[in-house]
Amino acid sequence: MNAVTIISGSIVIAAAVSIFAILPRTVTINVGDAGSRVDEIGRYGYGKSIFSLAPKRDADGNRLEPSAFLIGPDGYHLLIWHNDKINSMTHFRHEQTVPNTYGEWHDIKSVNSFTLDRPSPFPFFVGIAILCIAGYFLQRFRRTSIALYTVLTMFVLLMIAGFSTLAGTFAILPMLVGLGWLAAPILGRSLRNNQQTTAEVA
Repeated sequence: MNAVTIISGSIVIAAAVSIFAILPRTVTINVGDAGSRVDEIGRYGYGKSIFSLAPKRDADGNRLEPSAFLIGPDGYHLLIWHNDKINSMTHFRHEQTVPNTYGEWHDIKSVNSFTLDRPSPFPFFVGIAILCIAGYFLQRFRRTSIALYTVLTMFVLLMIAGFSTLAGTFAILPMLVGLGWLAAPILGRSLRNNQQTTAEVA
């Protein structure tokens, strides 16, 4: 087993372990928490939603900032008003019946605490398997491998930048996924090289 196999395999394993070790399975945000805790939602890769909201102030007259996140596949959002502390939270479903219009809010609930789940790691592991196999079989086609790896690298960088931009903070989960995906084809390629070297020695 050569150094490339060890390093690429270690990166894949470290990315997988980090997804579970660094990011808890759930994150709970409470009214009264520090305003910086809003960023914890973005670190999971949840994107912010843009709504036209009237300015709001707390009981002391301090300005509050709104942060709304799309948190469900059925159009559910979490709206958080905060400054240095979280002032209030609203959970609702946004429905846009007519394209390019503001839409309507349904199932509106004010909540004092809200728990979000860590997104499923299933796409990460599927991507690892596919890219590792691709690296294994494309080892013979050097130019094709380089071209595809370049495209993959650009995709991963854009994915991390895109998720981070939408989240309004550095998206840790997409970054870990991207690192694993970048290491997987190198791991597959090195496994093929190791196999060929072993066959030649035998």
